[in-house]
Parts: sequence; structure tokens; C-alpha cells
Amino acid sequence: MSSDIAPRLARNSAYYAIKSFVALAAMLLITPYILKTIGKDQYGIWALAGVMTSYAQLSDFGITESLVKYAAEYHASRDYASLNRLVNTATVAMLSLAVVVGYTLYSILPFMIRDILNIPLSFQVEALFIFRVAVVIFLFNLIMGVFATLVISSQEIGYTCSINIATSVFGFVGTIVFLQMGLGLRSLIATNAIVAIFVALLNMLVAFRLFPELQFSFRKWVDLAMFKQIFTFSWKVQTASISQIMIFQIDRILLSRYLGLEAVAYYEIGSNAAYYARSFLSVLFTPMVSAVSALPVQNEHTLITGLYHRSFKFMVMLAVPFCLLVIAIASPFIQMWMGPGFGLSAITLQLLMPAYLINILTGPGTFILNGMNRPDVAMRAALFAGITNLLLCFALVKTVGYFGLIIGITISLVMSAGYFFSMLHRVLPNIEWSIYRRVILKPLVFSIPAALSLYYLDCFWSLANLPALITSSFFYGLLIVLMLLKSSYLDNFERKILDGLFLFKQRVN
Repeated sequence: MSSDIAPRLARNSAYYAIKSFVALAAMLLITPYILKTIGKDQYGIWALAGVMTSYAQLSDFGITESLVKYAAEYHASRDYASLNRLVNTATVAMLSLAVVVGYTLYSILPFMIRDILNIPLSFQVEALFIFRVAVVIFLFNLIMGVFATLVISSQEIGYTCSINIATSVFGFVGTIVFLQMGLGLRSLIATNAIVAIFVALLNMLVAFRLFPELQFSFRKWVDLAMFKQIFTFSWKVQTASISQIMIFQIDRILLSRYLGLEAVAYYEIGSNAAYYARSFLSVLFTPMVSAVSALPVQNEHTLITGLYHRSFKFMVMLAVPFCLLVIAIASPFIQMWMGPGFGLSAITLQLLMPAYLINILTGPGTFILNGMNRPDVAMRAALFAGITNLLLCFALVKTVGYFGLIIGITISLVMSAGYFFSMLHRVLPNIEWSIYRRVILKPLVFSIPAALSLYYLDCFWSLANLPALITSSFFYGLLIVLMLLKSSYLDNFERKILDGLFLFKQRVN
């Protein structure tokens, strides 16, 4: 395992990068077409439907994260009896939660649409239909998601990414077809329903292929002890999930209530681009959860501290130049993507990225601590951020307006990141504080002048076309890579880890 973990993590992260790139490309291509077809108000409703689905995700009480962690442990130790107890118990819990949550949401959605979101009367009937179908789709995904988490826990990430790539393409084509049929918002929800069924079937087939020992017999395998084990871990993760939604979803609710659906549409475009940029970097480190969970089983707990040093360095090396690039080209990118008239969305993207960058840098530590069965650290930091964000955004959106929301998000994310790092060093005292200065300084010093050059270049020669954006971004990235390599930023072992990114490279025994 010692010689295998770094290349395997690198390959799995590369698979996630490919998956995210395809999802990003599909989003970039389809969003202008959706907005042009259904208009800003209905697009705002669609964005709010996503918010409702995000809140519905809380209904799993963190069971999904528990499945990933414990399934990885049982799979590594070949404890198939415990694996079957885990999967069957989690499935029963999901089914029970789906019934309760489904009935509750079905009952309160009219009140949410009318009194909380303040959706105009002319759109309320359509919004109610869209929201209810979205919840049904989510509950279906909740139950069938057991199979997807098994695939993730196996660390055979290629399967998961292949499924996600196929569904991104399928969803893209389906959305265009249904929109051309003149179904409006209902075309979007119909596509989501078909994609959900498609994904569930594929994940089920792959899960049984990877886990041939898997059995479903609720009477035989479900037990109370496993239920307690699942929820002992999951409630802490769930608290962090609640806080994340308070940070990344409450904004649209406040905008809808106080500034209207059009403000939601402008914000959705800018924040969605920022969210995809953040997610693209975050998913690169998702394989750490299952990998770190397997380390204690195989007597490699001592690798965790070293894994944090390396993973944080790679995160900084990617995140700092990437986020500064997004800030530099936000205006020409939004103009090329959405056309004229979306300057507010470009400013939103630029203002959110620094806060998201700080939040991204907590990712490696969060994944590693969760794998060590210490989700309480991220839980406390996220809870702090969520409460702070809720209070600040509620106060500032009423007094300052649109940009008050962004100010509140930024303050809450910066403060919670500081709290998280202080707690991380208590859990892993061998980590030196000086690592942050050594790791962050060079990428920051190299990236700022390059990003400023792109920003001022756009002022004199517009970059708002695809060839110009691709060319300028390529040379920006090439320049940063060359400077990092020439400065000996990476040691020999880190260069060896990067060799694992070559997915089809022959392994030398």
C-alpha cells in the first residue's frame, strides 16, 4: 500500500478531474440556451428548485458519508459480513427517511413558495409542480445512492466517472430535445428524472460487479448495532452538511425574498461558475476519504501526516493559480458565455472566488480528518461558518443589498477557515504552521503578476471570444508551471506522485 497509495490517489483524482471537466463543459454550453428559452424569471425558479433539492439532501443524515468510510474499511479488510450489514441497514434507514421527508416536503412546499421565497403569483403553480417533482427525484436518488457510494468506496473511480460523463452528455442532449418541444421548465425536470433512472441502473450493475459478495436480505443483515455505528459518525458529518448549505444555498433564498427572481438569475450565473470552479478543485481530493479510511486497517496510520503535507501542497499549486485566472478572465468569460448585459454576474464571480479559494484550502484537511473518524473538526468549523453566514447575509442583504450577501459569505468563510486550521493542528500536532508560508508564497507570487497581465490585456484587447480565452489561459498556465518547476517547488517524491496522473502509463514492478 505504501508504494501504491500516491499513484492510485493521483489516478483517481485525474478521473474526477475529467468527470468535472465534462460536467462543466455541459453546463457552460446548455445554460445560455436554457436562459434564452425560458427567460430570467423561470431560470430563477429553476435555481431555487436546486436550493430545495439541496435542503432535501439533509434528509440522509450523513448516511452517505458513513457508507463511503465504513465500506472502504470493510472492503480493505475483506469483512463481507459487516459490509452486508452496513449496506442493508443503511438502505432501510434511507427508505424510512424518504417516506418521512417526502411527506413533509410535499406538505410545506406551497407555504415555502408563497411566503418564504415570495415567488410571484403567476409562477406559483408551475413552481410548485417543479419543486415537487424535484423532491421525488431526489428521494429516488437518496435510496438508490447506496450503490453509488459502494462504487466510490471501492476506489475504482473510473467506473463512477464513466457513469457521470455518460449522464452529463445524456442530460445535455435530453435538455435540448425537451426544450425544443416547448415544454419550458418541465423539460428540465423531465430530463433530470430520466437521467436519475439511468444513473441508478448503471450504479447498481457496477456495484454488484465490484462487490459480488453483496447480498440484500433485510431480515438477515439489518441490525441495531450497525445502525448506531452509522449514525455515530454521520450526525457529525450531517451538521457540517447543514452548515455548508447555509453558506452556499441560503443566498438564493434571501435574494428571492428581498430582491426578486431576476436577482436570483444574475447571481445564479456568477455563483454557479464559481461553484463549478470550486467543485472542480475539491473533487480532485475526494479519493482521500476512502484511501485514508483504509490506512489504519493496513497499519499505515503514520502516512496521514505526510499525506496532508503533500495534498495541501498540490491543492495550493492548483487552486491559487486557477482561482486567480478565473478572477482575471471573469468579465470576458461571462460576456462570451452569456452575451452582453451580465456584468453583474461577472462581478459576482470575481468577488466570490477569493472566499472560495480560502474555503477550498481546507479541503485536504477535511477529507483526511473524516477518513480518520474525526468529522467533528470540520463539523464545528462548518457550523461556525453557517451560523455566521446566515446572520451576516440576512442583515447585509437588507441593508447593503446584493453585494451585502457576498460580503457576508466572504467574512464567514474566512473566519471559519482560520478556526478549522487551528483545530486541525491540535489533532495533527506534527504539522508545522510554517508549511503554509512555504507552500503558498511561490504560487501566489508567480500567479498575481500573470493574472494582472491578463486582466489589463482584456482592457486593451478584448478576450471575449473562445480562441482568445483558450490561448491566454494556456499560456498563463504554462508560465506558472514553468516557474514552479524551475523554482524547485516540487521535490523528487512529489514529481513521482504526478507520474500517477498518466492514466494509461504501464506500471513497472
